[in-house]
Amino acid sequence: MHTAKFRDRSHIASEYKEAIDVQKDPYKYLLTAQEKQSAHGYIPRLLLQIGVPSLVCYRFFRNSGQADRFMRIKLPTSLVLTVFWKATLSFLLATYFGSKLFINRNRVIHHKMAKNEISKIMRLQTEARPYLEFHQKSNSLW
Repeated sequence: MHTAKFRDRSHIASEYKEAIDVQKDPYKYLLTAQEKQSAHGYIPRLLLQIGVPSLVCYRFFRNSGQADRFMRIKLPTSLVLTVFWKATLSFLLATYFGSKLFINRNRVIHHKMAKNEISKIMRLQTEARPYLEFHQKSNSLW
């Protein structure tokens, strides 16, 4: 007999409550350009994405004794390919962990929800949804 494992779903109620709050007062959750930039964490992510591959390359050249060759820009192809793959892998990992660490997803999602709610309310907004009367809507069941 199959026993179902029930996951903890207590977070769903809080997310639903926050969604209702955004619907009630969407202007409270709109972000300015500076707040959007801080919510996306562009600068810390950029520093992480540049810093980690640079440190990986520096450590590789220092530990393998190839720093003088690097300064003279006389590197063998195998060494360049090795460093390229290590730097690429470290860049991808830094991108992944940077997005997990520095993006405030709740603020970004609430901002998108607020923009959507405002576009439903404000017909003069540039991205407003077209208003259709009930009899003008399609009656497709699909």
